Amino acid sequence: DFIGLRSLMADARYLSSYVAIDNSVACVIERRAFLKTVEENSDMAIAIIKLLAKELIRQNNRLLNLTQKHLRGRLAEAILLLHEAFGSDEKTKNLNVPVKRSDLAELANMTTANAIRVLGWFKEDGFIEVENKNIRIRDLKALKEISRTDK
Repeated sequence: DFIGLRSLMADARYLSSYVAIDNSVACVIERRAFLKTVEENSDMAIAIIKLLAKELIRQNNRLLNLTQKHLRGRLAEAILLLHEAFGSDEKTKNLNVPVKRSDLAELANMTTANAIRVLGWFKEDGFIEVENKNIRIRDLKALKEISRTDK
């Protein structure tokens, strides 16, 4: 993945920060060297344009989902996003990323209290299990359906 590509290409100040939650390797590419390579390599330039266009579509869909879905749909979407990004342990079925309620709420664009309440509903319905910061998905199909239809 590229971190800061949009800001780099827009010649804008980079305002975000990231934290690695797994062992990671980071490579810093000097701005001038990167832009020179893009200018000299049309295949790379097209690949970056495609990458930015896909990211724009993904962000647009995410924004629409966050503004148009009800609480259940937004939280289901957030859990599915984490599942897609980090996967789940084959044995325990826990998401491969521990997540605080406040972080999950922020990801779903809701208050922490609402996230806790909806997690409780999902737990009661048997869709998930929650233990501390671990979420175990018990019914992935149901979460996908909620995410798709709860608008």
